[in-house]
Parts: sequence; C-alpha cells; structure tokens
Amino acid sequence: MKKIRLIHVILLSICYFFSSITVSKAEEISPTVFLTFDDGPSANTSFILQTLKKEGVKATFFPIGSVAAAKPEIVKQILADGHTVGLHSWKHDYDMYGSIHTFISDFEKNRYELQELSSKVNTELYRFPDGSETKHSSESNRMMVKHYLRKEGVSYLDWNVACVQTESLSKERIVNTILTQIASQPIAVIVMEDTSRTASEALPAVIQELKKRGYRFKGLNEATVKEKKWLTEQQIINRDAPNILPSE
Repeated sequence: MKKIRLIHVILLSICYFFSSITVSKAEEISPTVFLTFDDGPSANTSFILQTLKKEGVKATFFPIGSVAAAKPEIVKQILADGHTVGLHSWKHDYDMYGSIHTFISDFEKNRYELQELSSKVNTELYRFPDGSETKHSSESNRMMVKHYLRKEGVSYLDWNVACVQTESLSKERIVNTILTQIASQPIAVIVMEDTSRTASEALPAVIQELKKRGYRFKGLNEATVKEKKWLTEQQIINRDAPNILPSE
C-alpha cells in the first residue's frame, strides 16, 4: 500500500511539473514590435499611415509639438487610425537641455498644446529628443529631468533598434539594418524618422519581413503589463530612472 501511495505522489508531482512548464510557455512574451516615428508630421506621414493601414499594424508617433500644432489634421488622423501619439518636444531644440527650467518650459508648453489638440494624446508617454542618454545634456541635468518626469507620472521611452539618418541608404540596406539589430529579441522598439523619405519607402518591406518572422505589431497604448515590465528591465522604458518616494 505504501508503494502504491508513493507511486501516486510521484505521478502527481510529474503531472504538476509538466503543467507548470505548459503555463510558463503560455506566459512567454510573444515576439512583438513597437514601431515608433519621431519628428513629424512631415510630407511622409500620409504615406506612412497608408502603409500601416494596408498592412494592418499599429504604431506610435512622437511628433514635434510646434509642427503638430500647425498640422492638427494629420495628428487627428493618426489618432483616428488607432495609433498612439506621445510627447516629444515643442521645438526639438537641444538648448532645452541647458537647465531643468528650460526643459520644463518646453515640456509643459508641448504637453498643454497637444492636450488642447486632442484628449487622446498620451501625455504620460515621452521620448527625449536624441534619447534619454543624450550627450546634449549634462549627467546632472539628465537626472533632474528624469526625476521631474517621473514625479509628473510620465514614462519615457528609448529604443533597442535604431533606423535613423537613412537618406543615403537603399531600401534593402534599411531592412537589413533593422533585422540585424532585432536578432532574437522578443520585443523590438524601432525608432524611425517620420521625416525620412527612404525610411518610409522601406517601411512596407520592413513590416512584411518581420511578419514572416512571427512578429506582431502594437502601439505603446496596447502594451501589456508583462511587456512593459520587460521594457523596463531592459532599460528601454525609464532608463536610469530615480526612485521616487510617495511623499515627494
């Protein structure tokens, strides 16, 4: 009888072990791409939107505030198509990094104007011009700025795949550059320039090739808790963010 009970316990343990494996596999992150476009709206934005609609994928746009305010119909079309729009800067002038005060002035102007443009703009999502580790700012200023954003409840997003300064590159070279950087990463945050004609022309091929490799596409507003956790652990969201105490 003891042997039978022992065998029963062993079988239950084996079943539990394999069921745990199944659950773990189900919880794995699916290959996901977050396409992001900086510095628009531009003459290329309409083509980018047409491509995204044709391919049935969502993306995230970080427009320059002053340009967006001058072309509100394009930003509203981006939102109407179901894409995410976050904050970038008002003028994309690196002088904004001169002090915490100049940064806050630019940020608050940009946030206010885009909120006025549409309540659908995600004003809690920010991308630093030149990234959160920009060399246009001193380390001390960068930390003060990051502290300010986190206190405001704003998350800032970098990238792990860069497709910038592409005007001299062929479509094939752009596609290969992106694929090489993605490698086997489960999540890719790709930064592209809305203003780049060659990048926009390469976009259909980029999307189609990544679909073949099993990637799905999302806007940042669609990111799951697990995806956000991975992006945070990889320092793509809130890189080197200071710890903010509840009382601050």
